[in-house]
Amino acid sequence: MLSWQTLNTIYQDETQDTATANVTRGGRYINMVHRNILSYWNWPFMETSGTCSTVASQQAYTFPYNIKRVKSVSVTVSDIVYSLKEISDWDYWTKLNQYGSDYTSNIAEFYFVNDETEIQIFPIPSTAGKTVTIVYEKSVRDLSVDDYTTGTASITITTSKYAITGGSTTWTAAMVGRYFKFDTDDWWYEITSRTSNTVITLKRAFGGASVSGDTYVIGEMPSLPEDFHDLIWLGAVGRYWTLKREDNHAAFYLRQFKDGMEKMKQRYGYKSTGQYISSYRLIGVTDPNNPPPVATQ
Repeated sequence: MLSWQTLNTIYQDETQDTATANVTRGGRYINMVHRNILSYWNWPFMETSGTCSTVASQQAYTFPYNIKRVKSVSVTVSDIVYSLKEISDWDYWTKLNQYGSDYTSNIAEFYFVNDETEIQIFPIPSTAGKTVTIVYEKSVRDLSVDDYTTGTASITITTSKYAITGGSTTWTAAMVGRYFKFDTDDWWYEITSRTSNTVITLKRAFGGASVSGDTYVIGEMPSLPEDFHDLIWLGAVGRYWTLKREDNHAAFYLRQFKDGMEKMKQRYGYKSTGQYISSYRLIGVTDPNNPPPVATQ
């Protein structure tokens, strides 16, 4: 994996320019390319979900903080998941809600995205405690944080394969979501929580043996799959040489960038990894709001 700091180092090496102005330019180019890659395709790895609970007679629910675009909304009632249909027209939504709070039900049917900050549900929930699930595309913030390497880190796998203990460290809540690696180990692990300045928790179990007092690194990583982190510096360096009007140099890097984009789309551009995609209805998945017809005689 290539952290923000490593991407900057590679950019400076490939441009052979460590001047302050170019370092600043490189950071800007890295974030521009990162965002351009993520907006190029409807990447499944950028999809996630968030939940909240209904409140009686409350129609509006605030989005998760990192939402970019809503993909679907459902409400779970007594273990039955009701998939809601989106209403995108404000006039139609207003007419649908003309009776206000007089029409309530726990069986939701529609949702409306209001001002990119909240969803509204119809009918308005009649009771509290029903789970609202929002599937959405994550937004991405600019990379900006250098690697953190202060102190040492240890793990005792007989006690926990997830808990990392620090020595002379100041680990912060902002490090949740970044990645951790011992210098004597080749694997990166996402940080899922921070308990104190000296205790963090990994998202997946540590795969090696116990480690005591080792040097380490905590890095801020791009949102791309690890195999394609190189695309970011390739695109940034290509921009640099284009700016310098060095067409041959620019073409060398941009050609690799373009080829890599196609490979990433083939490998990560679709949810299914198989060659055959079955209809959901054929494999027994139905929408409670749109059940299959019942045969009659």
